[in-house]
Amino acid sequence: MSIANIAKLRDMRDRKQIKKAVYDEEVKKIKAAKDGQVVIIKPTDESTYKNLVAALDEMQICSIGIYAIVAVEEPDRFLMKNLKGAGALTAQADFDKAKAK
Repeated sequence: MSIANIAKLRDMRDRKQIKKAVYDEEVKKIKAAKDGQVVIIKPTDESTYKNLVAALDEMQICSIGIYAIVAVEEPDRFLMKNLKGAGALTAQADFDKAKAK
């Protein structure tokens, strides 16, 4: 799916170059395309209901037709912890790997 294509269609609709029914049908096709964007939403324990609603609103605003809400798993927790530590976990793993050689 192309957000740019949807924006172009929206512009054409607003300029009365295409009818609303044509716009709706074309947007529906773009959203249903198998090669479209898919977003995975992984709310953490610190997320609020308001955060989730905001994320779902963004899916609508950005015309994301396919998305899923899934649980955060251990690899995700590692990545978030590493991000918060400015890459300290990765640096330690690289150090340990070099030391083992």
